[in-house]
Amino acid sequence: MFSQYFGQYLLQQGYITSTQLREAMEMKKNTHVRLGVIAIDRGDMTALDVEDVHQEQMRRDKKFGSLAVEKGYITNDALEAMLNAQKQPHLLLGQSLVDDHVLTLQEYTDVLDQYKQEHALTDEEFDAFQRGDIDLIIEKMVSLGALKDQGLAHDYIALLSRNFIRFVEPNLRIENAEVASIADWTVTQKIHGEETLYTALCADEATFTQIAAKYAEEDIHGPTELAQAAVGELLNLHNGLFTVNMSNKGTELEMEPQLVHHNQALAHTGASTVFHVHLPFGSCQIVLSEEPLL
Repeated sequence: MFSQYFGQYLLQQGYITSTQLREAMEMKKNTHVRLGVIAIDRGDMTALDVEDVHQEQMRRDKKFGSLAVEKGYITNDALEAMLNAQKQPHLLLGQSLVDDHVLTLQEYTDVLDQYKQEHALTDEEFDAFQRGDIDLIIEKMVSLGALKDQGLAHDYIALLSRNFIRFVEPNLRIENAEVASIADWTVTQKIHGEETLYTALCADEATFTQIAAKYAEEDIHGPTELAQAAVGELLNLHNGLFTVNMSNKGTELEMEPQLVHHNQALAHTGASTVFHVHLPFGSCQIVLSEEPLL
């Protein structure tokens, strides 16, 4: 995620153009290899083993490597070797910009230092930020708005980031939005119990369809019943993992069935927060509220 935030910073500060950023991100995306692919290539795991771990990630909020070790598919030494073989995304962005002579190595170093200072990041935090520490990224880059339970909101959006990376698209950036726009398609779901949270995922038709296709791993064209079911299941999966995590912390929550809406305006209340999730193929909005959205 650091690459997406830092790339946007370079664009906003005028260091690069949108075309240069897009080309650098495309190069980075094409050279990033997932751990599952590395494990198969190394002969450490079969395709069925990798799929088993992916399925387990739908039930538990854990990293691929940790689950693979836990299940006995690989050793800790093998995981370390796999991680070393996996190029770090933040290095790929800088390398592509330098290789294309968009920035000199010194200019890249200087702007990294400037970025660190402007966001009040210590050296340790900056290293964690670059490695993709999602909890730190959310803490530094996203406002949780007027929600009373800030810890709950932080946990929700941090988990959402991890789930989008795991199941939809690894290259994303989350930022705040003032209000939720009237989207072509919206999925809502209520979480209740010791806390009450109304949640929604909103997107235009093209983005909605792409999210569905990536999550379902199907060739989907348009907001078909399959697309609606896939995006609904994505929100339901995420909220299910969230309630499990909260239960592990001592807060018991339940979910009502998710609902799909077409061209539905959401209510704007003082107890809601809206997040933009920027993806390479479009953007969607995530809405959290302590009061009903419809």
